[in-house]
Amino acid sequence: MSDTTTMECKICHIETDCIQGICEDCRIKKERIDEFGKIVLPVIEWLKENYNPHTSIEITSNTAELKSGEMCYRI
Repeated sequence: MSDTTTMECKICHIETDCIQGICEDCRIKKERIDEFGKIVLPVIEWLKENYNPHTSIEITSNTAELKSGEMCYRI
């Protein structure tokens, strides 16, 4: 017997084949979000311990840049 049933996904509310109430697309997205959280949490903690709340880190595919805003004017 399979755990897959056609029902509304608890996350996206689309009627589709679901396992434990979550469709395959949402399950994959949730796994990626959880993995991302595990990766970035140590960086966030390091930033909080070593810099002020106006400091951020921008990460691209080939660089990581520490930024600190000295002044900003927004319209």
